[in-house]
Amino acid sequence: MKITDRLSVMIFTCCVILLSVFIPMTSMITNNDFYAERLADTELYPERGEYSEVYNIGGGSNKCAKLSQEQFDIIIEHITSYLSYMKEDFSLTLDNVLLNGKITNDVSIFGEDAVTHMADVRPLFRQCDILEKVCIVLAVLCLAYMIIRREHIQKTIFSSALAPVLLLVGAATLFVVITAILHQFSDRSDYFGTLWEYMHMIFFPFSPDKVNGSLFNDALTSILSLDFFLGVVTELVLYLVIITSLWLIVAFFISKKAKQKTLQN
Repeated sequence: MKITDRLSVMIFTCCVILLSVFIPMTSMITNNDFYAERLADTELYPERGEYSEVYNIGGGSNKCAKLSQEQFDIIIEHITSYLSYMKEDFSLTLDNVLLNGKITNDVSIFGEDAVTHMADVRPLFRQCDILEKVCIVLAVLCLAYMIIRREHIQKTIFSSALAPVLLLVGAATLFVVITAILHQFSDRSDYFGTLWEYMHMIFFPFSPDKVNGSLFNDALTSILSLDFFLGVVTELVLYLVIITSLWLIVAFFISKKAKQKTLQN
């Protein structure tokens, strides 16, 4: 039963890792306040009565709009509603938009590339939501098994829990190093831009058209910029590190206590 015992701990640890990312992420993408806070961090979300500039309105490189806080709130609500499957079309038009210095009605905020890209992105969040529920079920089952087999698992629980964590750290390190090497041969001047570009290959495996379709200039990428996503990724990594570390600490002390008990006997 040793293999099954170790496997149960490893699967539980993988579930902890995934859930530490999926649970906060699924909460973030449908939270209007979260978008407003992150946009404020990037100095794009305006104070009440003020305006912030958004470029590439409707996908046009020559279209720049000054949007109010109320208009940003409408855009944020539109994004969260679309990702929550409350709207079927990502297209959005606004009235009273200060576009290129003139008040204009019926302005298409997002271009065709943005609409197509979001149609590709939305199913990813649905898949994450499904995977989150699967992980919860697996975690509960593994935890129940671990409790039943606790006398046999305690001594090796830390080493079994550490294995998938080290595998994740190794894979992440390898990805960062390979991206750094490839960055030297890319057209991008910023490393994080290259890193974000290659991450899309993970988001859309075996779909080069979707990867290429994620690279465009639009009001969407002006609002949800690289700085915006780096802030989101940083927060998710923080959740991942804290929750995984707590589980490893618990596993370490369980293993240590079991070994001390064996020595005493």
